[in-house]
Amino acid sequence: DPLWFDVNANAGEKLPFIDLVRNPESNTGYTGDGARRIWQAIYKENCFQGAFEEMCFAERAFYRLVSGLHVSISTHVAALYHERQPRDPDRPETFAWDPNVDLFMRMVGDHPNRIENLYFLYLFVLRALAKAKPALERMSFATGDAAEDALTREQVGRLLESRLVCSPTFNETLLFEGLDAPSTLAQMHRHLTNISRLMDCTSCQKCRLWGKVEMQGLSTALKLVVDPEPPATLQRSAAVGL
Repeated sequence: DPLWFDVNANAGEKLPFIDLVRNPESNTGYTGDGARRIWQAIYKENCFQGAFEEMCFAERAFYRLVSGLHVSISTHVAALYHERQPRDPDRPETFAWDPNVDLFMRMVGDHPNRIENLYFLYLFVLRALAKAKPALERMSFATGDAAEDALTREQVGRLLESRLVCSPTFNETLLFEGLDAPSTLAQMHRHLTNISRLMDCTSCQKCRLWGKVEMQGLSTALKLVVDPEPPATLQRSAAVGL
């Protein structure tokens, strides 16, 4: 299945485990020409080309999903910009961050179209969660920590029963209307794979970590939304990315 791809497929078996709670997406100081070149390559080489108004619905949707992800990353960077010393380094809940409001307004707040794309991505992922509900309800959460496993099951259950997930948010039947769906999906898959590979070009390890996880999540959401039948199971990496 071409849309199920593992962002770490070529990394071998010796992979570290990273606690995403202790390592939230945040400002790392990675800016300048390197970061700009990566985003330029993502938009110019891995989105459908042509004027936005002339794109079909599926092509516009793909562009808006990538843009929404970009806006999400920028928002997290601005929200968690200045790290303050934790009261207890062994307790992640004591970490504190100060936002950079000026940066947020410059990159996100002053651009209504970017905010709209962020909401578009949000609704799309909610639809994916709704379709993944049977698989997530059956999923085994086994990390070796019984208390953490029980808490995870309870929180996932609450998420899946929330009104947002249970309400209609996105009509995927319009996505490929009048198009060659397999061909368009294959193009989307190539774009997502290329974007994931571009993430490997960043010298910032934390940026690369979150970029790869988020690309896994976007690929998973796209697969879930376009598939007419909900999946029986989800790979662990796909569930984490989503």
